[in-house]
Amino acid sequence: MGEAQDRLRIITEMVRLVQDTRDTGLNNTAYTKPLREVIHFTWTTRRGPEHKGVSVHLRGGPACAEGAETTFDHAIPLCIVRDRLLALDPLAEEAVATILAEMYVVTVVTREEGKRLHAAGM
Repeated sequence: MGEAQDRLRIITEMVRLVQDTRDTGLNNTAYTKPLREVIHFTWTTRRGPEHKGVSVHLRGGPACAEGAETTFDHAIPLCIVRDRLLALDPLAEEAVATILAEMYVVTVVTREEGKRLHAAGM
C-alpha cells in the first residue's frame, strides 16, 4: 500500500471511530477535534517552511497582495466537510477521498479577511 493510500485508510478509520462515538450520544465536542486533527495532519501536503503543513489549493485574490499579513483558512468550513464525512453510509475509502478532494480546500487570506470571516461565523 502506498503512503497516500495509508493516509486515506487512517482517515477512513477515524471517521468510523467518530461515527461510533457520535452514536453513543456524546456531545460532538468529544469527537470533532480528533477527526479534524487527523484530517489536517494526514491529508495536507507538506510544502516547505512558508506553507508547512498546509495544502494550498487556492490563492487569495488581490487582497493577498505581496507583503500583506496572510493566514490560511478553509474555503469550505470544516464543520461542513466533517458532517459530510460523518453522514457516509456505507463508509468507504473512495467516498472519503472524493469528499476530501472536493471539499477540503485551504486558501490564503489576509489576517483582516480571516477576522471578518470568523466574525461572520465562517
